Amino acid sequence: MQRVKQAVTPVHTQPTTTGLRGFSLPILSSIAFIWVKLKRWGLVYAALLGLTACATTSARLATPIPSSAASAPTFVVAPPADALPSLIAAERQASIDQNLALLVQLWAEESRIVDGRGTADAADDLIWRGRAAVLDRYVVAVFPSPPPPLILPANLAIEVAGATATLRLGTDQWRFVNQSGRWWLAELRYNSNQ
Repeated sequence: MQRVKQAVTPVHTQPTTTGLRGFSLPILSSIAFIWVKLKRWGLVYAALLGLTACATTSARLATPIPSSAASAPTFVVAPPADALPSLIAAERQASIDQNLALLVQLWAEESRIVDGRGTADAADDLIWRGRAAVLDRYVVAVFPSPPPPLILPANLAIEVAGATATLRLGTDQWRFVNQSGRWWLAELRYNSNQ
C-alpha cells in the first residue's frame, strides 16, 4: 500500500494581522516595547504598591494584647522613690527585649504617649491614647528599632501629689498614677519644647 501525497492548499492566503487572543500585532508590539522600556519602573511601582498594601493592612490590624494573667512586678507596690525609677527602667528593658506582656503590666489602661515633634505647639503632637494604642506604638515603632540601655541617675527629682507623680528624665517627662494600690505609667511626653 502506497501513500499518496496530496497537495494541501492553505485556507488563508493573506498573512494574519492578529496575534495573541485577537490583539492586533501593532498593539502587541507596542505593549512589549513599553514593558521593556518601563520594566524597572514597573517593578518599582509594584514593590511600592505591595509595601503600601502591607502598611495599610498592618495599620488596620489590632495589636494582639497579651493576657494580663502575667503577674505585675513586685516593685509597683513600693514607695514612689523606689517604684517610679523601677517602672522607667523596666519600660526601657521591655522595649529592648520586645516584652509586650511586661509592658501591659507597666502601662495604665488610660495611659498615653505624646511625641512633641520638637515644637512647643501642641497642635502638631503625635498622641497614642489608651493602653492598646501605646502597645501598638511599641510593636510598630519601638520594637523594630529598640532604644539603647538606660542608666538612671542616682538622684531623680520625683514630685508626688496624692495618687499621681511626675518625674523629668532629660527631655522625657513621665507621669505616674497609683491605682488599686500600685503604681502605673500614665504618660510619657518626649521631643517636647515645653
